[in-house]
Amino acid sequence: MKIKINKYLTLINFINIFILLLFIFQTRIEFVNEINKVELLKYELVFFSFFYFIQIVFYYKNLLHPYLGLYYSLLLFNFSRILVDLLGGVDFSKTVWFLQTNLSVSVQIQTLEVLGLGLTCLHIGYLLNLAFVYNKENRGIIKTNELILKIGYLFLILGIIGYLYESIIYFKFVTKNGYLSLFLGNKIKIPIIIRLLKNLFLVSYPLLMSNNIKKDKAKKITIIYLIGLSFSMLRGQRTQFFSGVLASLSMYHYIYRVKKTNFKYYVNVFLNSLVLIFIGDLISKFRENIYFFASNNNLFLTIRDFIYSQGVSINVLAFTIKYKEKFQINNLKYIIAPITDYFYILNYRIFESFSINFTPVQILDYSNRLAYNLSYYINPYLYKSGAGLGGNYLAEFYTYYGYKGVIIFSLFFGFFFSLLLKKAIRHRYGIYILYFILPHIFMSPRGNALGFFRYIWRMSFVYFLIIIFINFIKRNKVL
Repeated sequence: MKIKINKYLTLINFINIFILLLFIFQTRIEFVNEINKVELLKYELVFFSFFYFIQIVFYYKNLLHPYLGLYYSLLLFNFSRILVDLLGGVDFSKTVWFLQTNLSVSVQIQTLEVLGLGLTCLHIGYLLNLAFVYNKENRGIIKTNELILKIGYLFLILGIIGYLYESIIYFKFVTKNGYLSLFLGNKIKIPIIIRLLKNLFLVSYPLLMSNNIKKDKAKKITIIYLIGLSFSMLRGQRTQFFSGVLASLSMYHYIYRVKKTNFKYYVNVFLNSLVLIFIGDLISKFRENIYFFASNNNLFLTIRDFIYSQGVSINVLAFTIKYKEKFQINNLKYIIAPITDYFYILNYRIFESFSINFTPVQILDYSNRLAYNLSYYINPYLYKSGAGLGGNYLAEFYTYYGYKGVIIFSLFFGFFFSLLLKKAIRHRYGIYILYFILPHIFMSPRGNALGFFRYIWRMSFVYFLIIIFINFIKRNKVL
């Protein structure tokens, strides 16, 4: 394979590597007054965030590229409280949810340093692939398959009805029993046909987008699919809604190489972001008022409150560092937990019972996920009630030899994501499966780096069933 070098990206990455080396050197320096180091690190992280953002936007000329989806999530879930802190909001060192405490200065410094290393190494790893591997992000030659189109449209029309019906069932359950009751092992009775229709809806969009349809038609399909996804708000689950919206929009922009440089485009993205913030605010109030500030009608305060409430994942990292004697185990147990959990559940379904409804305590018997174990360790009572801290892939990386693990795995994670985007865009199956991977990569700053693993197998199985069905129709000339 002939390798070409992108001079712009190479130059930018040399600058980024230089920044990384300086930052690593700074971690070895002890300040006379450590509070000054905390303040310095806060401003450095804000600078890194904007500097790397400008680099990638200038290269792609697009605010909704898949890499930026991961970038936004990382900033929102881990960096947002730092910005709120600097703007005169709430001190990020004061944790409220799950454990009310003030983080020590030492923990604050280590937390900020991990964030700086993680963001910089992720960005360097991503750009390294773009700069040195000659395999442009070009869509392969994919022929339109009329049968796949018909099946995709049928799935979309029928599936959206099932998705709405299931969301209404969840809405009734949550309003009656409370949001946290969803995580206590309660079994919600949903007709099999409704579950099937819901899954058809989720499959319809990637199936259609992988079929080389015209851009205008793809735009209409995306709008219809987003309307369907909005029904998930009835469940009170913000993560599912936002990750789905971000995955759908970034898929559309990535496949059709949408490039915008005019001011109107950036204004529209900003205004739509405000709309999503208000939607998130409404969902928060619906979820039994699990909220950090009193309700208000002030636009600025609403934005600030939402951003602060979403930034809870920084606490996962901080608590992992605070209790590193227990959780820094220097092996891959927490990182590969999604894979080991998947095979345990698969084995359970085959040899024990196909119906699985584990309580939070029962989950601890088999799962090595940091999110569960850390939550239980910090506050067993809240964990047993169905609450949780959530995850953080940087915290998982930290459990493997501290800073070294963060640097190594963040570089690999960025490189892997860039490679995935390049390879997936060239094939029908690649585009299809990419859609199911993206939401979990986007949510990895609040979940797991390998959280997408089980969806690859499940949705691949569905895809090949569809292909077998299409081949059967062709051979027998049914249609």
